[in-house]
Amino acid sequence: MMRSVVTAILRIIAACGRRGAAALEFVLIAPIMITLLLALLDIGMAGMRLISCYEAMSGVASYLLQNPPPDVTNIGSWLPAQAPSGMRVSLQCAGAACTTSTANLTPKTFQLSQTVKISATLMTYLAGSYTVTYSGRLQ
Repeated sequence: MMRSVVTAILRIIAACGRRGAAALEFVLIAPIMITLLLALLDIGMAGMRLISCYEAMSGVASYLLQNPPPDVTNIGSWLPAQAPSGMRVSLQCAGAACTTSTANLTPKTFQLSQTVKISATLMTYLAGSYTVTYSGRLQ
């Protein structure tokens, strides 16, 4: 099938000489180039969304490091009001969950996680929900 199409195109080009060869080449190459452009656009938009989410979590983590909460066992006091909605926090004191008995143990670590939804126009296998995590350590 493909061979017969190529043969037909070559016959048309041979019959017409070189007139219109550029237009025919454009018609053959343009769909491929447009597809590649849309694929790159999908990848770029997905990457930009994930990077912006990671940067937002980095800002929240910087706030937490500079303003540690007085009560490490109260997770609600950890996130500032500017934190993105849906952000989850997990705390650990010396590798275990922070409770009143383990609150004085070090190191204290935290992990922020946020789910990001990505939609794609052409590369539909990129579409879906991804979880971005950011970890930090309080001294």
